[in-house]
Amino acid sequence: MRSNYESSADSENSLLLSREQSKSISVDDPYSALAPSKQLQSLPRLMSTFSFCFANGCMLCSYFIITLPLESARISEDLKSLYLGCFIAIAGLTQLMCPLIGMLSDICSHRWGRRRPFMVLGGLFGCTFLSLQLYASVNELWGLYSFAFAMSMMSLNTIFSSMVGMVPDLIDESQVGAANGVQAVLSVTGGLFGFGFFYFVLDKQIPGLYVLYIFLVASTIVLTVLSAQETPIPIPYNGERRMFHSLPISEVKKSYYLTPSEHGDFFWVTLSRTFYYMGISAQTFFLYFLKDIIKMSDPAAGVSILSSVAQCSAALSAYPVGLFSDRLNRGRKMFIYGSCFILAIGNAAFLFCRNLTSVIVISGLIGMGNGGYLSMDSALAVDCLPNKEESAKYLGIWGVASFIGTALGPMIGGPLLYFAGQTDIPGNYSIEGYALLLSMSVVYFIIAALVLKKVKSD
Repeated sequence: MRSNYESSADSENSLLLSREQSKSISVDDPYSALAPSKQLQSLPRLMSTFSFCFANGCMLCSYFIITLPLESARISEDLKSLYLGCFIAIAGLTQLMCPLIGMLSDICSHRWGRRRPFMVLGGLFGCTFLSLQLYASVNELWGLYSFAFAMSMMSLNTIFSSMVGMVPDLIDESQVGAANGVQAVLSVTGGLFGFGFFYFVLDKQIPGLYVLYIFLVASTIVLTVLSAQETPIPIPYNGERRMFHSLPISEVKKSYYLTPSEHGDFFWVTLSRTFYYMGISAQTFFLYFLKDIIKMSDPAAGVSILSSVAQCSAALSAYPVGLFSDRLNRGRKMFIYGSCFILAIGNAAFLFCRNLTSVIVISGLIGMGNGGYLSMDSALAVDCLPNKEESAKYLGIWGVASFIGTALGPMIGGPLLYFAGQTDIPGNYSIEGYALLLSMSVVYFIIAALVLKKVKSD
């Protein structure tokens, strides 16, 4: 049953609900009784509110392209591609908590608002388990390392699945593209910062990256808490302001599925995102590609250089694409089509590279495609939300799609590379293995674009 109470932005601070009235607020729409007006946000406020995207970009890019490949090689040089695939699978499985966290934040009645309490909780646990991961890495305790890695991923997912709910909560519809452009820019510049810090400051020493991760999580959470202008929802149920409220099992089950008949365009946007991340996951094996095919003596340095080029290109394209999509008002899909085309062509072109210069050029091209996609993908998801009052729940499912893709890609690609690319030299893979891996990425990007043709409300 939905609440019959309405309030304006001017009277929301004086809104007092009795115990009987507050019980009328349903789990399905706990925000219905309070609809705060949304003012246009300045660029500095957008950047500070979504600053965790910088930390998230730094960690995810360097985790999957530098940290985990190098740690997998420390575990076993011969089986490193299989271990890497397992770590990516762990990261993907932890994403299954995102819809539940999203639902809990949707009905959170804490005085800080709906999203910030979960971000703070995730930040505390994240810093704790990142510290444990550092300890396990230094002492080569790989069982403990795997556990700490899984818990770190769960903590980061808690933060991210709460933060994405702030876009429909706080951002006016006319500024959604720009806001998501800001998030994309922060994400790619965070990745760029991580690679640069690893190469130029840490001198390619892995332990320092974990310290950097801890600092970035802590500092960006503080910045978000101070800058996000959240309004607490009316007090539901028992008249207490609480962070956690009980949920019926039936509601929890509903948060883990999407159907085209019930959720319409949002289903197709989420499915397209899954295939995009399956395609982009080939980058996980790029450190090995530089060593085996480009014959680099220091592939870790090469990954830092190439990733920096790609992230710079992405940063230059992400915000303008988001801004233009708002102002042109001609839909988001055409930008995503262009991005998928660029990504498919770029991955195919890697097969013909035999020197670092050509790889750098193509990496810049792929970076432009990534920047455009990241900006438009999230904006289109917000546009197609089935219910904006349950934004974090649905965006949690949407977030799961990225890690399902990120997990499925290496789970398929790792064994393909291992079995199709085996050579007489242990730990080295042939061009045939990489050809199969990159060809699969091209197919994934094409499917990601084709699926979006099902989206009608663009």
